[in-house]
Amino acid sequence: PIENKKQLVELIPHWTTPEHLEKLRILCKAGVKWDPEQTFYASSTSSSSESESEKQLEVIKELINMGATLNNLSSFIINDLNTEYFEKFIQEYPIEHKNQLVELIPHMANPQHLEKLRILRKEGVKWDPEQTFYNFSSSSDSEEQFEVVEELTNIGVSLNNLSSFIVNNLNTECFEKFVRNYPFEQKNQLVELIPHIASPKHLEKLRILGKAGLTLEDKNQSYSLLFAAYYNNHFEIMKELLNMGAGLNNNIQYPLIFMASVDEDVTKLEELLKLGADVNVKYDAQKPLMSLAYQFANEQIEGDKKHLEENAATLIVAGANPDEKEEFSQSFREIVGPQKMLEIEEIVKKKQEDLI
Repeated sequence: PIENKKQLVELIPHWTTPEHLEKLRILCKAGVKWDPEQTFYASSTSSSSESESEKQLEVIKELINMGATLNNLSSFIINDLNTEYFEKFIQEYPIEHKNQLVELIPHMANPQHLEKLRILRKEGVKWDPEQTFYNFSSSSDSEEQFEVVEELTNIGVSLNNLSSFIVNNLNTECFEKFVRNYPFEQKNQLVELIPHIASPKHLEKLRILGKAGLTLEDKNQSYSLLFAAYYNNHFEIMKELLNMGAGLNNNIQYPLIFMASVDEDVTKLEELLKLGADVNVKYDAQKPLMSLAYQFANEQIEGDKKHLEENAATLIVAGANPDEKEEFSQSFREIVGPQKMLEIEEIVKKKQEDLI
């Protein structure tokens, strides 16, 4: 029935093999068009021989004539056409729609499709920054993955898109090679990889970026990375981030030393001081020791305050002055009181003896 003709589109997904090519053509002649909302189940053939590829190319052309999109057909095109017929398909694709071929790229991030990626690049296909790139891990050899990454970069896929793919699929040696080969004038773009490798698992890769001269210029980003490393006790990561220009004593954002001075894990403050945290950095007109003083005075803080005493002693040993009033009417010593100050000074004395 003419009024129900459009329902015939439901037959198309079941006719994607050469044996049904003539039936596909009958549908096309009857004016049946692909429905973009319909799901297309692309099924690969068991062979990508020359004869099979030639037949599959005819099927693909017919499906496109009926309105099936490259996004629908992507895995079908990539897996069922050998290199020769893939190149033929690309070359014969209408010049005015050539930019649509970019939809194939996310499905080709695999060494087995490297030659097909190169064909796309030779034909002038460029990555669309608005497109989503689906990063995935691969069991393939790291050297092969390195070639894929280089080809994807050549085609215009940004580091922001490729970041986790690069970090997770390249071993340390190939990662170093990638960084070394990256165009010198665009080297600063490599900073986009840092958020993905700021973890102990990728410490060596982070060091490679540091050796390459990368610097963290975005203060918000560097603070976020430092905070995450601090929170997870990744002080080796913090050290590398600081070497790359992250600001530990940035008084625009809340300095980490203020957090460490009230942390129950007293080793955090010690580690921060080793990394160069400044006991005299100010935030909201206060220095860390004065900020800590109000924690002692805060009656709402329940339980043992021994960690506060330990941290106060650590700050004093590192150069904080308990008698300084700063811009306030009282000093640290006056706020905590003589008895508490005696206890803290005992800890200070012990710490100083340990240093000797």
